[in-house]
Amino acid sequence: MSHGLMFHHFHDKENHQKGQGSISSDDLEILINKVKRNFNILDAPEYIQKASDGTLQQNDLTLTFDDALKCQYDIAAPILKKYDINAFFFVYSSVFGNNPDPLEYYRDFRNTYFEDLDSFYRSFFDELTSKYPDCGKEYAETYPKDYLESFPFYTENDRRFRFVRDKILGEERYNSLLESMMLNLGYCKDDRRSILFMDKQDIASLYCDGHVIGLHSHTHPTQIHLLDEKTQRREYEENLEFLKKTLAINPQCMSHPCGNYNNSTISILRSLGISIGFRSSMTPSVAMSNLEIPREDHANVMKQIKKTGIYTR
Repeated sequence: MSHGLMFHHFHDKENHQKGQGSISSDDLEILINKVKRNFNILDAPEYIQKASDGTLQQNDLTLTFDDALKCQYDIAAPILKKYDINAFFFVYSSVFGNNPDPLEYYRDFRNTYFEDLDSFYRSFFDELTSKYPDCGKEYAETYPKDYLESFPFYTENDRRFRFVRDKILGEERYNSLLESMMLNLGYCKDDRRSILFMDKQDIASLYCDGHVIGLHSHTHPTQIHLLDEKTQRREYEENLEFLKKTLAINPQCMSHPCGNYNNSTISILRSLGISIGFRSSMTPSVAMSNLEIPREDHANVMKQIKKTGIYTR
């Protein structure tokens, strides 16, 4: 079926740390060449047109990049230019203000201050037990074994961590816990910001090169579907106004942060003139509407390529 391929993190030997799920420029080239054997990689504008016309074919797909990450600009964009591919870049706008959402800082902290991800998880759960003992008890009693099973690239520890973050702690307590860990180890956000995030000139450059820039909310809530309709609308209106002001465009497309949305989200997006939207998984494998197009994570694509030599989906 037609779908998008979803990319986030890239690594190199200079500025961008290797971490869970990150790939190199060589990996991206391999992926593009393998995918092209069985699929038509459509430029983003063509994908929008065909989706709108209802003429997408089963073997049509497109490349998408979330979160306005500097590694995408530094590492992926030159490869896209080499292969003459125009992709979707979905940006959340708080990145470009004075107070970016801390999500990416937390990931960077995990990658740079711990030997491996499991070492971070051990420290995290130790801190949880110490700082919020009642939450630790609630997690132990309520964690469902099938949590996030539609994301097979997550390890068991990944799923447990996300359950505690999203279902037990909530945003305020989670941020407090991570900020405490970062303070204790001397992590400084200001020192890392320009390495982690694109700036306005970067997204303007991508737009001038023919890539399509779309919405991804303002602050990247991990569970936007749990927010009331007024708050959801504010998230997307602020995101929309930022892109209008920065690029002088009327965005047509978006991707749902963490793949989460509800009926209110869909109604809000339609009222804002958004006609194309992407989820973050292949479950369900069909698009219920043009605002719910499935995507395959690049980690799953690379896993299949390494195992079989091809991508078939």
